[in-house]
Amino acid sequence: MTTNARRRIRRFPARLGVALSTGAFFGFVIGGAIASGDIPPSQPVEVTTSDAITLQATFYPGIRGRESPVVVLLPDEKQSRSSLEPLALALQSPPDGGVPSAVLAVDLRGQGDSRAKEVSGTTRRTNGRVEIAKMVKIDMEAVRAWLVTQNDKGRVNLNRLAYVGVGMGAVVALNAAAIDWSVPDLASSKQGRDVKAVVLISPPWRHSGLGVLDALRQPGVRSEVALLMMYGSQDRAQQQTVTRILNELERPRGAAGAASDDPLSSLVSASSETKQSGAALLKAGGERATLLVSRFLDQHVAQADAAWVQRRLE
Repeated sequence: MTTNARRRIRRFPARLGVALSTGAFFGFVIGGAIASGDIPPSQPVEVTTSDAITLQATFYPGIRGRESPVVVLLPDEKQSRSSLEPLALALQSPPDGGVPSAVLAVDLRGQGDSRAKEVSGTTRRTNGRVEIAKMVKIDMEAVRAWLVTQNDKGRVNLNRLAYVGVGMGAVVALNAAAIDWSVPDLASSKQGRDVKAVVLISPPWRHSGLGVLDALRQPGVRSEVALLMMYGSQDRAQQQTVTRILNELERPRGAAGAASDDPLSSLVSASSETKQSGAALLKAGGERATLLVSRFLDQHVAQADAAWVQRRLE
């Protein structure tokens, strides 16, 4: 690793621990959480794809209607959406007084509870293998279609969208963001460019044949999408991936886009001195890690200048 790369990498536990002990978080004063009675209960959701896979998901509604930013959580391979429930609840009701989000946690095809396929009226089990290209192109298209419906019902603001991916889910999230930014808007309607931020937790450079390089070089992702990476610094593979991502994005973003551990930055890398990865890394980071994700999304998604837009014209 180069000297410059080492300078770009920050350690989140120590810094966040100091911030929390003083009652502030990267310059923000810690506020109060939303009263529990004001938080809508989570709802089970089924999202059907174009090839008849039933994706199981959990929706955590926002409390601000069409002003609610929306976050999609994508768990790692062989994990289910329940592994990210603590993060979902924290984003729905930020403990630091941030803007509450609507959250959709999704088990992609073959993962978690999404192992059923309708064939000629009969439900059949899928084999659980990773079909990552279909996850990106078909599953995420179905997820987006479901969110468009929620947007047009005034339940979320799809124009303030974020993806949070863990391990395999990080590769899916980044590639789905690239697709979103590749779709041109029509004169009559908005079709994409909704993803304002992506959070990658223990991202691999490649998973099951699909990498992240092409997604990183998509012009919108390259310059417009805020990116937070969290990883265990004692895992060489995680560290190398983060360094490669930084090398891809820092140059085109210039000095203003240099990596930082400040959630105000559009390019943030945060590490913990551990070999843990994925949901285990997030769990080990506890409130400090959750606050970093929450504040980053609050800054780059909830506060984005992105008005609600009707998608399906009557």
